[in-house]
Amino acid sequence: NDDELTNDILGDDPTNVVYYLDAGTYEGSIIESSTLLHEVLDCKGNPVTWQTWHEGHSWGAWRAHTDNILQAFFATAGVKE
Repeated sequence: NDDELTNDILGDDPTNVVYYLDAGTYEGSIIESSTLLHEVLDCKGNPVTWQTWHEGHSWGAWRAHTDNILQAFFATAGVKE
């Protein structure tokens, strides 16, 4: 269920959770679900980094964006570059 995580977050108020969402515009329902999840997190005031890319869902995409993911989490943790 693509919206299960979004529904869980709507019904919960987690603290100290940092989110990173990364989706490709060629990912069909994933991009739609990710966009909705981003909107929910943003409205709730959760720290969220949101990236969209003009590509699909593959290991190559994740490999190319791993540096963005790590920077998002370590910057939030207060680690200086």
